[in-house]
Amino acid sequence: TKAAKRQVEALEGKIAGLEAAADLAASESEELRKKLDIADKDAQAVAEDNELASSMAAQALNAAQAKIIKLDKHIVGLNSEIATLKEKNSLSREADLDSIKTDFVELHKKCEASDRRVRDLSAEIKTLEAAVAKERRATSASETRANAEAEARAEVEAKLEDMRTKVATAESRVGEVNAELVLLEKQLENEKRKPDARRSSGAGDLKAMTASRDAAVRRAKDLQADLAKVTNERELLQEAMANLEKRLEYERTEFAKQLREAVMTAVKAKDEEVVEIRKQLNAMREMSMGGESVSANLSRAYEAKQQELASAQSIISGLKGDMTSLQHQLEHANATVLAERRRLMASSQSDSELAQMRDERDAAKKTLSDTEHALSEALAA
Repeated sequence: TKAAKRQVEALEGKIAGLEAAADLAASESEELRKKLDIADKDAQAVAEDNELASSMAAQALNAAQAKIIKLDKHIVGLNSEIATLKEKNSLSREADLDSIKTDFVELHKKCEASDRRVRDLSAEIKTLEAAVAKERRATSASETRANAEAEARAEVEAKLEDMRTKVATAESRVGEVNAELVLLEKQLENEKRKPDARRSSGAGDLKAMTASRDAAVRRAKDLQADLAKVTNERELLQEAMANLEKRLEYERTEFAKQLREAVMTAVKAKDEEVVEIRKQLNAMREMSMGGESVSANLSRAYEAKQQELASAQSIISGLKGDMTSLQHQLEHANATVLAERRRLMASSQSDSELAQMRDERDAAKKTLSDTEHALSEALAA
């Protein structure tokens, strides 16, 4: 990296200085050799004339040779130091390259892991969309079933009204028959109190009246049996209607519960995935402080992850819209069931029972409102 580059540049500068010093020493050695040759010639020229000068020349020659040897040793040391510095520079470059390669491989692995995570996220989003579509179909089927049950209730109510009319007619007829029986009994009592002569003369009329009374009694018994049968059927129908209402209420409650749980689970999973993506983006942003080429690659990867994050957020927004639509559908189904229940309660239940049903409806609405508020807070967090 930058510190390694500065160290390499310093080493190269030092190597250049050592090479210049070696060149200077070599040129100086050459000059000394030339001077040695000149001194040798001068010594030979004056050897015969001046022994002292010859001795001094020999000493100068020895000194020059010693200096040359010293310079040669210095040159060898400089060359060794240059070779050592070159080797260190090569090793440092290799270490830097290995470190950069290792970082690049590590970043590449992390990018691949992030890509796999994005693919998994896309698959989960598709699965969630399929689940939402399934819930929509279930909601539609529930509405269809609720409409069918409402129609069945209306038909049962019509039959019940018809039976009530028949029962009222039968009860009226029973009253009439009872009145006739009372009248006949009074007439019989009157006949019993009359003299024997009139009783014998009116024996035929008495028999006719007795036969009429017996027929009226049989008719009254038949009407009472019909009345009991109709009453029993009415009770059975009312019991069936109550069971139907309980089943419909149970199914509606279970559907609302499952819908809320599914939406909450999906939103929670998406929030966790968004947090995980943000963590990965932050990690990539920290690692992007490396080399220039690695930084460019990480920047592109960061932008891609930002786009994936935006796509995930848009999908979550779509899921929120789907949840709102499903809640509206559920409210519509609740309103339909409530209207049908009110109509039935107006004809078959008391005001206290209707008030209880209203309290239950208000409690269900409050529960749904609390759930929506909690969901909004979870999404905002």
